[in-house]
Amino acid sequence: MEPIDLTVYLVRRGQSRHDIHHLDRLLCAHVTAEPSASLREALDRAYAEQHWGEWKGNYVGLSRNSRFHDLVNSMDMVDARGQMAWNVPVRSRRLTVGRIEALRDRGLSDVDLDEPIFAGDELSPEGWFGEAEGWAQVLGAIYGILEVGGDIGGAAVSLALLWRVLKRYWREWRRRGATPEDVLRLVNKKRLWESRELATLLGIPQAKARELLRALGYRYDRSLRMFRHSGSAEDRIRQVLEKHFEDWHLR
Repeated sequence: MEPIDLTVYLVRRGQSRHDIHHLDRLLCAHVTAEPSASLREALDRAYAEQHWGEWKGNYVGLSRNSRFHDLVNSMDMVDARGQMAWNVPVRSRRLTVGRIEALRDRGLSDVDLDEPIFAGDELSPEGWFGEAEGWAQVLGAIYGILEVGGDIGGAAVSLALLWRVLKRYWREWRRRGATPEDVLRLVNKKRLWESRELATLLGIPQAKARELLRALGYRYDRSLRMFRHSGSAEDRIRQVLEKHFEDWHLR
């Protein structure tokens, strides 16, 4: 992988979200980062080269089409084993620019380091973002939905299959930083999957990756030798989960 050119904008104390939308009001630095360099190292170097002092922030601003888009204190990446690591703090030296880019190149992340990055010691989220549902709570709730039944129609079989896969591997995924939404959202990022690729990312046997894909409405396409999202009745599993967990957005 070639070195990556980063554009870093400094957000100073007292500057508002409105200011961030006007790039000419911000100080700017351009740095070239090796793929092995951490995002933190790249930001530290931008600060040093521009004599901005030392970057102490815990959040960075991301952009789309050169416009401020989102504020995050963690990102996802693929680790050295090819497995997903979720919600890695932006100050972590594990979070390299190469690993961030690799995930985007595979269509599994919206983070684009070709777009500007906003950094500042005072950057912090506005308001409370809420907390993700805990694994035990989610597994218990899914089990409860299956026990009670109700209006879940053709999703019942898929929901039971999903529950078995989550129940077996949730501890490992939690250790790697994932919430339940993170795992399901990862699968939903692509409409076509090779089961081997998903198995590697999740760190599970290929047979279990196939079960997870089938549970989430994917069917094997023999002509492509891949799993394709079918849009079948089992796709209602998303609607069931999003109905019971109102803050979930799994696409």
